[in-house]
Amino acid sequence: MTTNTLQEVPAVPVLSIIVTDAGGKITSFSEGAEKLFEWKASEVVGKSVATMHTEQGVKEFGKILGDAANGRYEGSLAFKKKNGQTFQARLQVLATKDKTGKVNSYIGITYQI
Repeated sequence: MTTNTLQEVPAVPVLSIIVTDAGGKITSFSEGAEKLFEWKASEVVGKSVATMHTEQGVKEFGKILGDAANGRYEGSLAFKKKNGQTFQARLQVLATKDKTGKVNSYIGITYQI
């Protein structure tokens, strides 16, 4: 590829992966999540994932987790960075379940749009 061709390729968005326990406490925070939300994993592991949500996102939290528990949630939401700046992102949430069907974790995949 030539330099001109490479300049025409759109930038690849930063992909954030955040894993929580069934109660929404962060258990894993990817390098992409650190870049997107501007928090270090050490600052947020053990805290509620609501830390990254706007007030409206917190209100929708129950629906998001309910949809994920019943298959998956996918949508666009406003999120907030460590400094409070908000941004729009695409979010997909999947639930992992034990043998009895009880949710034991959620995996959230986010990229800024």
